Amino acid sequence: MKEREKAKHKKENSMEENNSQQNKQEKIEENNKKVTKPKSLEEKYTDALFAIEELQKKRMYLQAEMENSQKIALKRIENSRYNIKVSVISNFLPIVDSFEAAISKYETTAKKDYEQLLDGLKSLQKQFLQVLKGLGIKPIEEINVPFNYKEHDVFMKLVDEQHPEDTVINIAQKGYYLGENVLRPAKVIVSKKKESPQSIPVEATILEESEQTSSDNNSSSDQADKLDEKKEKP
Repeated sequence: MKEREKAKHKKENSMEENNSQQNKQEKIEENNKKVTKPKSLEEKYTDALFAIEELQKKRMYLQAEMENSQKIALKRIENSRYNIKVSVISNFLPIVDSFEAAISKYETTAKKDYEQLLDGLKSLQKQFLQVLKGLGIKPIEEINVPFNYKEHDVFMKLVDEQHPEDTVINIAQKGYYLGENVLRPAKVIVSKKKESPQSIPVEATILEESEQTSSDNNSSSDQADKLDEKKEKP
């Protein structure tokens, strides 16, 4: 019995293997029967154009990214250079102010002993201003112009009837440009109109006059009453 069952199992296994092999063979034959249709020349040309267009898009995108990166880098370098200039020049400006103050003082009280010193200071000032000019520094020193809050700081206001109101009539301290930007605004003296005395309102004047008239009438009536009383007395 056992040998029969074993033989039966072997037959069934062999049949299953044969069936599976047969199925595989049939699938291989079906795949072989399916012949892929080759693309036409027009289709290949269209695919090639599409691929070229995609490559061009990628190239343009990468080129734009590279140009933007270069612009950002150049802008940062320019800003760094400008900040360095501002830092250096800001430290030199007080020296310029001191030279100009010294020259102004010696010009008004100069004697023969100070003439050489004055000439030396003027020469040094001229040389220093040439250096600043080479760095793109321009002074803000124009007068008789309208006040501009971007270029000027009000140092003082003076009554001046010869100029329109808010006109720069004098420079207390020069300002400076660095290129097109204001490095330091100028401290200026600005004109203003003379303030007119405050006018008294008409209503108040009328009221004051009426009160004065009433008080005068009251005082007159009091004097008349006193005279009547004196007459009545024997």
